[in-house]
Amino acid sequence: MRALIKESPQPGIAYRDVPDPELKPGHVIVRVKSCGISGSEIARYRWTDAYHAGGAKDMSRQLPRIMGHEFSGTIAAVGPGVDNRSTGDLVVIQSVIGCGGCESCDAGLPNHCTNRVTIGVNADGGFAEYCAVPASNVYAVPAGVALENAALLQPFAIAAYSLEIGGIRPGERIGVWGVGAIGVSLIQQAIIGGATVEFAVGRDHGRLDAVRQLGVRHTISANDGDPSRRLVELFGGQKLDAIFEVSGHTPAINSALSLLKRRGRAILIGNLQEPFKADLLPAIMDQLSILTVRTYSLAAWRRALSLLPRVQNQPGTLPVERVPLAEGVAAFQRAASGEGIKFVLEP
Repeated sequence: MRALIKESPQPGIAYRDVPDPELKPGHVIVRVKSCGISGSEIARYRWTDAYHAGGAKDMSRQLPRIMGHEFSGTIAAVGPGVDNRSTGDLVVIQSVIGCGGCESCDAGLPNHCTNRVTIGVNADGGFAEYCAVPASNVYAVPAGVALENAALLQPFAIAAYSLEIGGIRPGERIGVWGVGAIGVSLIQQAIIGGATVEFAVGRDHGRLDAVRQLGVRHTISANDGDPSRRLVELFGGQKLDAIFEVSGHTPAINSALSLLKRRGRAILIGNLQEPFKADLLPAIMDQLSILTVRTYSLAAWRRALSLLPRVQNQPGTLPVERVPLAEGVAAFQRAASGEGIKFVLEP
């Protein structure tokens, strides 16, 4: 079969012939329909410092690797010991595999398992014609949801978990810094839950137009100067309950802390591009909470899956471009250049 492979610890990705995946007990083979290019995969494509040996996300010993963790498809084969799945089932893949026996896994938090394996990072993923995955990580696609939309479930689940961590309640006023797939998903779900999204900051005008359609009150382009100044003008005197930092832009954290009301919450989701430095005494005096998010809980994944039929045809969703897998190298190049599109590869 053909696949996109991260071959070595340096920038780039390659389109290659590779062996078909092996069918093991407890696993299924998925014929991939759609696989999204995520922000973390762009970082692996660029090979940022976090992925070097010794980095926070060290992947250097995992190569070569078929990447891709946001994918859906059809079950092509069922391994021994699997009795709850059948060939032909339409499925979406939950990419985090916990050890199943630690405190985090017992709590439904494989995202915090110290022995976690992520499909597409520590095991071969969905940028291929076929992928072998544990049957326990396969979920049926809800009726009426297209496979290509199901492939976008992972950022939707991260958003669900982020809102849970942030404790967002109906009537609260929030802001979102970063309008990629996670930021847009967060805005969708926050509004469904009764919160008001006062602002969204982003660089791409198409994405900002999209979230304006969803109901965001103020959309601010980071290309038009320092967004912090405009945010202070808008909200300096009427501070917000919570702000989500999704972009990985470290200065946004300082901006968020200045815009929160007393006992407000800053929720950090994006992979920060540099160390964070701040005078935290004002945050201590106002008893602000700085909360962090890693991937999603299983409960958040299931909650997001149940919401998917409600939002798949909603106006204002993220612009998506579907690209043949054979053109995946070029799609990665375009994504890494900052084009404001969610690329979804299709074998």
